Amino acid sequence: MGRNVFDLTHTGDVANVNGWAHGRGDGSIQVMLINKQETQADVRVSFTSFDPTGHKVNIHELKGLNGKAWDCPAPDPDCTHYFYNGVAEAQLGDRTKKAGDAGVTTIAGSVPPPVQVSCAGPKIDRTLAPLSITILDFLP
Repeated sequence: MGRNVFDLTHTGDVANVNGWAHGRGDGSIQVMLINKQETQADVRVSFTSFDPTGHKVNIHELKGLNGKAWDCPAPDPDCTHYFYNGVAEAQLGDRTKKAGDAGVTTIAGSVPPPVQVSCAGPKIDRTLAPLSITILDFLP
């Protein structure tokens, strides 16, 4: 998220969906949307000082496996707790190891890429998964 704050409006349930928009010096704008409810939320994002028409948008999403904050019986080391950009946690590698542990040099290669779409107009519609965080990264 960048240093410049932008005015953001969305049509989602404002009591259960929060949104922030920030801009970086390179001209990109990042929008973070948090759905705090256990049901999907449809949102329409628009700006008062930015027209996203024609911009590429990278969409990053973090959500629970079954729409819950905790999807596993406790404790189950083989249970998948979340999806990141559509890939289950269990497929991201050995989560018992951290960067810096013996034999682990980097974890950057295991992170799945975002979905990229083109913004066709001044607004973007998105269905947010239950209990999720979504980042819309509008590229310059």
